[in-house]
Amino acid sequence: MKRIAWILLLSLLLLFVACNQGEDESTDNATDTAGQEKTEQRGWFEREPEPEQTEQPEVTEDTRQQERDKLEAQRKEEYGEFYVPLPGIDADITVSPVTAKGVFVTSPIAAYNFSEENIDWYAAQVEAGNNDYGDTNALERILGLIKATELNTMVVDVKTDDGFVTLDTDLEIIQRVDSDYPQSEDNYQALMQYAEANDIHMIARVVSFKDHHFAETQTDHSIQLTDGGVWRDGAGSAWVNPFDDFVWKYVVAIAKEAALAGFDEIQFDYVRFPDGAASYNPITHFPGREDRRKDDGIADFLQYAVEELKPYGVAVSADVFGIITHTWDDSPEDIGQTWRKISDKVDVISPMIYPSHYSTGWYQYDYPDQHPYGVLYASMQEAIERNAAIDNPAAIRPWIQGFTAPWVDGYMDYTPTAISDQIVACRELGIEEYLIWATNNTYDPGIFRYEDRIDPNVRAANQDLLDQTPADALERFLNAQYHERTVSQYLMTLRSERPRKYEDFLTEWEERGTTLNDYTIPEEQSQGEGETVTLQAHVIYENAEGIADVPDASFEIVQEDGVWKVRMPDLTFETPATEEETEETDEEDTEDTEDTEDTEAEE
Repeated sequence: MKRIAWILLLSLLLLFVACNQGEDESTDNATDTAGQEKTEQRGWFEREPEPEQTEQPEVTEDTRQQERDKLEAQRKEEYGEFYVPLPGIDADITVSPVTAKGVFVTSPIAAYNFSEENIDWYAAQVEAGNNDYGDTNALERILGLIKATELNTMVVDVKTDDGFVTLDTDLEIIQRVDSDYPQSEDNYQALMQYAEANDIHMIARVVSFKDHHFAETQTDHSIQLTDGGVWRDGAGSAWVNPFDDFVWKYVVAIAKEAALAGFDEIQFDYVRFPDGAASYNPITHFPGREDRRKDDGIADFLQYAVEELKPYGVAVSADVFGIITHTWDDSPEDIGQTWRKISDKVDVISPMIYPSHYSTGWYQYDYPDQHPYGVLYASMQEAIERNAAIDNPAAIRPWIQGFTAPWVDGYMDYTPTAISDQIVACRELGIEEYLIWATNNTYDPGIFRYEDRIDPNVRAANQDLLDQTPADALERFLNAQYHERTVSQYLMTLRSERPRKYEDFLTEWEERGTTLNDYTIPEEQSQGEGETVTLQAHVIYENAEGIADVPDASFEIVQEDGVWKVRMPDLTFETPATEEETEETDEEDTEDTEDTEDTEAEE
């Protein structure tokens, strides 16, 4: 019995131990699983815990208004007499691009009362091809034209050539210098409401630095004579100093007032120095210049204006002399206008391409005024080429001539056909926008009947907007390299393959020191189709590393913004042999020839 008892006791003991081991193994496995889960959570699949969503306190209208009032108090202290309030809290300040086709309207005409019934009546006359004005006034006829034709834009004087502001404003600086000259009883509000309801783009023309009134009343901020006093142009008008930031604040404050009045765009005119710089430069000085070039000063002003106007939801444009589509680096005019330094600052650039303003010889015309189509076509090609060299250029919207200029030798009457010839030239180059300048506020409906004169085949399939074939572009590019014309090289080099600024491009070109000694382009080459064409040329380049003589160099001709540009091939420069090395080579060649002759004789 004792043996049986011991056996039973031993069996129970073994069973108890086995059960304990099973429990331990089970516990270890559980621990391992937890460890694996923990590792996964800390490893590749780790995720930050979602933050607890705390309920944001609701911003009430009262709170928003209190914050705005606080901001306006700060701005009022900062801007002082130039202070203009921001648009309303809920105002839409989105700037949408507009393909503007417009006319100039003087401020007295823009202030006229108008009847929508008269506008509609005149629009019907235009659509019917009748020339009956009836009892309509000048403003009603302009609005009727907009209703009946492709026109969609009005440019209205807000700050005039004499420096007077046509808005009714409480702006402190305007009151102090007494430059307010309101034209409209309701501050153009009836016109603005009609424009908004009929999708009319309203542009405020703000004359910037030609301001006789301000220059005479604030003489410290005018162009100064070095001997003391205020400089005046040939007509006796004083100009404000375009380098003076006090003047900048004044001009931009007026632009802000125009934005609050409902204008969609601010157009800065006379955004330049006076012409005739050669006569006044030696006798004047400009406080605040700080060794800047004039064109850099104008660019700085436009940059300042664009930044200041951003909260007001308006586009910004600049009027420029027509000839700056052709000139480079503000030379020789020295008026502060260089295309590339303005086009990358504003939304729209408006060169004033009036054929009557070009002298004999321009674009190879004896009397440019007689060639409205040709002058516009040539000048717009120049503008297109300059814009194609800029990363984010302004839209091109030219001012065109809507008037006859009898004071010009060889002038002609600017009939509706002559005026619309300028529009046709623009359209054939893909420029859809234009503004017509006529200070008499008279625009014939016939101007806008031109569609059948647009030539859809004005260029061959492989020509760019400059009328160049790929072969033309390569010839022009290599010719520019051969004659070291850096401007043409800059314009014809792809933007991604050169410094952005011309000044940096010029420095790099000078440091590289590579010259083209000679080139030949084979005549019979396929120019293919598409936006990239490969052409061969025999070129000989030279720099400090040696000479690259490539009989069949491959150049890629690539369209960028509608203009053929040239991509250079990779070049390997080799050090040319010295005179002694050449003589040794010649001797070796002679010896080889003699050995060959001797061998042949023996045979």
